[in-house]
Amino acid sequence: MKLAAILNSGSGTLKTLEPGEILELIETQFSQAGYGVTGCVTSGDHFQKKLDEAVKSDADVVLVGGGDGSISSAAAQCWENGKTLAVLPAGTMNLFARGLRIPLDLNEAIQALAGGRPIACDVATANGRPFIHQYSIGMHPQLVEERNQYNFDSRLTKIFASFRAFTSQVANPPTVRTIIKTIRGERDELLSNLSVSNNPYGDGHLPYFDDPNSGKLGIYTAGVLDVASYLSLAADLAAGSWRSNSDIHEETANKVELEFPEVADSGVALIDGELLDLASRVTIESHPGALTVLAPQETAGLCVDGGLLASR
Repeated sequence: MKLAAILNSGSGTLKTLEPGEILELIETQFSQAGYGVTGCVTSGDHFQKKLDEAVKSDADVVLVGGGDGSISSAAAQCWENGKTLAVLPAGTMNLFARGLRIPLDLNEAIQALAGGRPIACDVATANGRPFIHQYSIGMHPQLVEERNQYNFDSRLTKIFASFRAFTSQVANPPTVRTIIKTIRGERDELLSNLSVSNNPYGDGHLPYFDDPNSGKLGIYTAGVLDVASYLSLAADLAAGSWRSNSDIHEETANKVELEFPEVADSGVALIDGELLDLASRVTIESHPGALTVLAPQETAGLCVDGGLLASR
């Protein structure tokens, strides 16, 4: 087995560490596990170039160290090129890695992945664009858009920038008219937020999946929020108790069609942390088991014993 490792030195955690030392640990642990390892540390535009080279090489596994945006880009490339993805959680939230039960400590994560095995994981697409966490409109993308106006060069300063953006938005939550179509029917609503997730979110923690191969999308909507309800929802999201919030409506589907009849040129959406222009029509679909990921033995064992996943 051959492994190509790419570390994005511009990601939150790696900005405050020595990426070269992390790369040496990867080479040591995976070599001991029987892999032939090549690796590099890069950032910015060079990251995408190195990722392209890795997925087109003879590597069986592509290991990417970065935040959710870097991991999402790598997942799309690995899916399209038939590679196994290994996720090293080096971002701020690391939601995909959390869902796969990969340790957030980098040393522990490397050890767990080196001793892990490949499993199947769902991918979702929005108008054909792959994503592994969520597509959202409303308060979340607008918060990210404002946060990006501030300077941040570490995980801590990024969190502070997010808090500044939150306090600015709370007095005037956004409202987006949205038509939602699923196999159950169609509804036309005014929403402050909508998120469609690749696999439904689990209970008792931040919004990320517990089962990476449910074959379903999670659809989460919040109607028009005032200041009090916005603050309550934000607190429940942070505490992991959002499912009990009365403003959240939740459903699942294999496919959902969205229309935004009053979308403006300034409208934005968010896919796995990346902002993009809001299209007036969006079709989101689940692709069950389409991506192979390297998972810790604990996760793979749960998948076999509990029937969550099928190993490829």
